[in-house]
Amino acid sequence: MKKCVTCNKVIQGRADKIYCSDKCRSIHHNRDQKNQRAYIKKVNTTLKMNRELLAKYCLHGKGKVTKAILHKDGFKFGYYTGRYETQQGHLYYYCYDYGYCVLGKDKMLIVKLQPYVQNYLDNIM
Repeated sequence: MKKCVTCNKVIQGRADKIYCSDKCRSIHHNRDQKNQRAYIKKVNTTLKMNRELLAKYCLHGKGKVTKAILHKDGFKFGYYTGRYETQQGHLYYYCYDYGYCVLGKDKMLIVKLQPYVQNYLDNIM
């Protein structure tokens, strides 16, 4: 005997049904969408915060700061919107229009997005 995945009632009708009613189907899908929206909102909030912190330390298109300062301010290093590797092998991580590159053990170079990097990021397949 098959039971509804939302309310656990016994399902009447077709053998492949998983909901007892349209109401239970809607409740299940709305709950699932709510969880997805909450996760996306959390990621977007983190990305925006990272961008604001990079902008704070990027005066006149470039800036340097330590990892410790960014970490203390709440920067989350695992969240970024794009990556760019230079011909010299330096890796830049971008949060929207600001990026950073690790220099040595603790220093970081912060840069404003340049048109040639934007073009590269737009054309990645």
